[in-house]
Order: sequence, then C-alpha cells, then structure tokens
Amino acid sequence: MLWTKRQIAQLKRRAAEAERRIREVFESGGTVVNGVHLWGQFLDGTNTDRQYGIYGTSAAVQVLAEAAQSPNHDFVAGASRFLETEYGSPDSGFQKKGDLHDLFKLSYLAEAIRPGAAEIGGENTLMSEFMIHVLPEGGWGRHWIPEGREPSAHLLSTAVALLALKRYREFRNSRECERALQWLCKRIIGDGGYPPFELAMATLALVDYTPEVRLAMGSEYTEAMEACRRSLLAWAAKRSKGLFPTLEAYYYSADHTRYLFFLPDCLVALAFLRLDCPERARQYVLNVTQFYVTEVLKSKTGFSSATIRRASSVDHLWLFRLLRAFRNKSIGTLLPRHSPWIQRGLWVLGIVVFTRGAFMLENYRWGPWSLGTLLVTIVASVIANLITALFPVGGTTHDTR
Repeated sequence: MLWTKRQIAQLKRRAAEAERRIREVFESGGTVVNGVHLWGQFLDGTNTDRQYGIYGTSAAVQVLAEAAQSPNHDFVAGASRFLETEYGSPDSGFQKKGDLHDLFKLSYLAEAIRPGAAEIGGENTLMSEFMIHVLPEGGWGRHWIPEGREPSAHLLSTAVALLALKRYREFRNSRECERALQWLCKRIIGDGGYPPFELAMATLALVDYTPEVRLAMGSEYTEAMEACRRSLLAWAAKRSKGLFPTLEAYYYSADHTRYLFFLPDCLVALAFLRLDCPERARQYVLNVTQFYVTEVLKSKTGFSSATIRRASSVDHLWLFRLLRAFRNKSIGTLLPRHSPWIQRGLWVLGIVVFTRGAFMLENYRWGPWSLGTLLVTIVASVIANLITALFPVGGTTHDTR
C-alpha cells in the first residue's frame, strides 16, 4: 500500500477512536474488592470474575491516567493506593504468592505508583529495593532470591526495570542507574541474537533516559542504539502481516510457571516511533498501526491475540502506548519514502505519448488512434502530477499533525 498524507491523517483519527475504545474496555472491566476497582489478566471476562493482580491493575492505572482520566479519579487513585499498600504489607496476598520477589511484577507496580506524575522525588522504599538488587556487573536478574541476588543479569529484566524507574529522580541521578545503562549497552553491542521484543524493550529503555546520562556514556550509547536500529529494521523488513496478531512467550522460571507474553510487532513499531521513525521503518509502522487499530475497533472487548484468543490487559497497555506515540508524530515524519522511479516512469510515458500525439497532429492524421493518444497524454500527465503530490520522494517535516 502506498500511503498518502490523507490516509495517514485518517489513520490518526481512527487511532484516537481506538484509544477511547481501550479506555472504555478498562473502565467497564475489572472487579471490585472491598470498594476498590482492580483488574486481572484479561479484559473480556465479566465483573463477577474475581481474579485480579499486579499486571492487570497496573495496566489499567496507567492507561486511565494517561487517557486524560484524572489521576484522582476513584478508579485510578484507589487501585494505585491498593498496590502501594500491598507492597508495604508483609501479610499481602502478593507477598504470599511470591509476586514481590518477581522483578517484572515489581516493575509494573512501580509504574502504577503516583500515576500522572512526570517525576517522583525523595526517598522511596520500592526504588531503594531495585537499587539494592543491581548486580555488581550492572543490570538486574529476573527475581530476588532468598539468599540475595540472582547470579546473572538479563537484557529483558534490565530494560523493564529501567523503564519502570525512569520517573524516579533519585535513581536517575544514581551510580546504579549509570551502571545498569552501561551494562545494557555493552550487552547489546557484544551479544547478538536477541528476540525482537527484547531489543525493542532495550531500545525504549535507552531512549527514555536523559541526555545527560547518554552524554556521560559516550560512544557506547550511540553504538548500542545503532545496533538496535539495524537489527529491528532487518527484522521488520521480513515481517509478514499475517504474524501481527501473534504473541511471543518469555519464560523465566525452571518449571515454566512464570512467563510473560509480548506483541513483538507492537513493541518494535513503538520503538521505531521513539527513534523518530526512520524512513525505512515508516511503511512497517503504518501497516502495524493500521492492523491494531482495526482489530481494537472490531470488538467491544478490544484486541484478542491469535495466540491466546483473549483480550489481555498488558497487551492493551502497550497498544495504547503505540497509538498515543503514533498520534503524537507529525504526518511528515510518518510519510514513507517511495521510489522516485514511479514518478520518473510516468513522466517519461507522458513525454513519449505527447511526442507521438504531436507528430500525428502535424501530419493531420485525426483518426481514432490519434484522439486516443491525446487522451492518454492528458491522463498520463494528470497521474504524474498526482503521484508527485501524493507520494513525494521523501517525507517533509512541514506538515501539521
């Protein structure tokens, strides 16, 4: 599909509708526990489903806070306070299940604290716990173990933790933050073969830290970002649309009882948008966004993956982030670069046909063929001008949002 400015503008309007649908799905879902609205793993159940947890509740808090829903709204404030209270209670159900030793769940909990706040200052017990568990090499393991730290750091857990802590001022200014970012860059540069969803998460983490931190890291940061960009571009170039609805699983316990699902195309497209959408990625980003917008609007319960065929709370958090990032980009930065040979070919055709028509006129051969030639000349010229207007050789940055 050759995308035009008009089509991109239309997709942005539909993306806004999809954002509203996601907000409505969260508002109508979940369950009430002791007067507090909480959410579970899926959004397509009924309010009588009593399952709730850190992932689902955090996803709801973040979406509703971001979707211009006041952070003081009962839904958001009550759920956020519940998570913070459960974290601080030694008798909480989450503590008994071992959820508060799980880095991924703790990261989602950290993101749900004080929703809507661009920055969190001062001492914070949860932030301090993350800082204590940074490994000597830098980076984090996937869970805290009773004996102390997990023996080795992992790319995904480190990226997720950095994303969760980006609002915490004390962490951003700490030596632990610098060590974790340095470890992440070195691992990206030194090791290949990471799944695209891990590289996308790592990219998002690197993009989200302040210019001062990036500057302090020097060439390592630049090299790591370029490695992520190259790998993601190569992967996206081979990606089939038929795979967009599929999930990839990430298991992080020996018995496979702890796992996460990721929408790789959603994460990769979001990473490209945060990288200012490289020209080679724009067609892919538009196709991915169009697919998810259509899927979200198709059902009252939102998007259901082809893998588990249910509407996941966490999937909708990431889809919401993708749609918001897409809408915040100008049309010019989304417009794909189309081959100039399309334009040149049509102009050459127009010149050839025009020359032939002029020759026929000069010799007074006014047969049906010559009239057809003139008609083709006009049509070819019109098409060439339309192609030039609608599909410029490169995107322009002067378009409005």
